Amino acid sequence: MFKTIKLETSPNIGKMEKAYELVKPFQNTLSEMIVFMDKRLKMRGELPKAHKCPFKAEDVSEPISARQVQTLWSQAAESFNSWLGWLERQSRDYIVDSTLDDGTKVKLLHINKKNDWFKKDTSYEYKLIRSIVKQAEKRRGRPNLLKCRTFKLDAKVADLQPSSNSYDFWLKLSAM
Repeated sequence: MFKTIKLETSPNIGKMEKAYELVKPFQNTLSEMIVFMDKRLKMRGELPKAHKCPFKAEDVSEPISARQVQTLWSQAAESFNSWLGWLERQSRDYIVDSTLDDGTKVKLLHINKKNDWFKKDTSYEYKLIRSIVKQAEKRRGRPNLLKCRTFKLDAKVADLQPSSNSYDFWLKLSAM
């Protein structure tokens, strides 16, 4: 279980400024990754895996470390996969509520369940499922993480330690 801890103590101003400097690069990188995942899904039919980051630090337009890129990929993949789950449910609702014959509905539901929407197939069912998914996408576009202010800070990029001075904790962020 994950949770956010809100502390009532005031933070070290210098450390907070350094942390805020990472916000824009992180947001831009997350956005780049979401666009990459969407293109890859539509062109190759590949779903993102949170544990397998195809990006290297030099592949992104922002000056962040390789560990930070891996952590951001994991966060972007989780957001994208959550959106894919919503897209699957929305498409399923469209299929079930349609006036299509039962045989076609079963085939479409099977394709939808596997998230095989963009498979290189020109059959009637695949053309139909692609149009259904596009209709669902119009309802809620892909995730926009340009305004994300909450970042996944795992052990690769952050270390929360009890403090021995007036502050309750020290958050040590990985070097860039």
